[in-house]
Amino acid sequence: MNKHRVVVVDDYESVVETLVARLREKGFDAEGYREAERFLAETFDARHPQQEQPDLVIIDLELGIDKMQGMELIKELAARDITSEILAVSGNLSSADLLRAMMMGASDWLAKPFPDSHTLMPKLAGMAETGRKRRLHRGIESLEMDMTRLDRPVFLSYSENDRVLAGVIKRYLEARDIRVWYAPSTIRVGDPWQDRIREGIKNAKILVALLTDSYFTRPYCINELMEFDQRVRTGSEQQPLLLPVTNGFSQETERNPVFQNIRSRYQCKDIAGHRFLDGLTDLILRIEDRLAKPRNRTDEDRARA
Repeated sequence: MNKHRVVVVDDYESVVETLVARLREKGFDAEGYREAERFLAETFDARHPQQEQPDLVIIDLELGIDKMQGMELIKELAARDITSEILAVSGNLSSADLLRAMMMGASDWLAKPFPDSHTLMPKLAGMAETGRKRRLHRGIESLEMDMTRLDRPVFLSYSENDRVLAGVIKRYLEARDIRVWYAPSTIRVGDPWQDRIREGIKNAKILVALLTDSYFTRPYCINELMEFDQRVRTGSEQQPLLLPVTNGFSQETERNPVFQNIRSRYQCKDIAGHRFLDGLTDLILRIEDRLAKPRNRTDEDRARA
């Protein structure tokens, strides 16, 4: 198998040279950039097919003066829905800033100075492998010509205004091999999009609803929520699971009858601010528990019964 491809974006030349050299010594295909703009131009444009994109991008949050900063770069890469894992690094910013980077699309973060190679390299290898799996999986999906792309266990419902955060949630779920119905990557040009959404909601086992002020101003969001809620109310042998996720809301939203109805019937998980990682972890575990296949009884189990 080809080497994992890793890109380092840092404005300190010595850091770039040293880290790239260490990565190459450990068998990675590594290269470095001192400017985010050049990295974007040379790696993520129409001339580079997706299979050539890096498996892992390491981004310093504080880049050169009057240049694109690391936080902006992370947000831009997330908006492009790239397959690469993103590691945010910094020597000066607070943990709150690093947490914000993760809410923008980074998969993890490290503070400078870096840990020793025995600790750092396995971490980078693991992240790069996740990025590679995501890239290969998406490549297979792009070749599918049947309707299996529409039948995914988790439907992600969100407002277009919250697309960046929705994309981050999707990346975290996909990193755990959870297939997500996500409109930008599921609905293709020429598809009857309303029919596709109805099919996605009908077939999904779980609906994750990203509830924000914007969500309750979008009729299509409310329709998705109410349609899945009706499935839950109807009940079935394999009852669907509705997981409302909140990210801050105004008093106006609190007075919204749809929101009041949902909050009175379902436990909401808050991922605003410092609750992001805890809330996301809880969400992932809840989804994995529901999607877990029933364990077959072994001879030892039967003997104990």
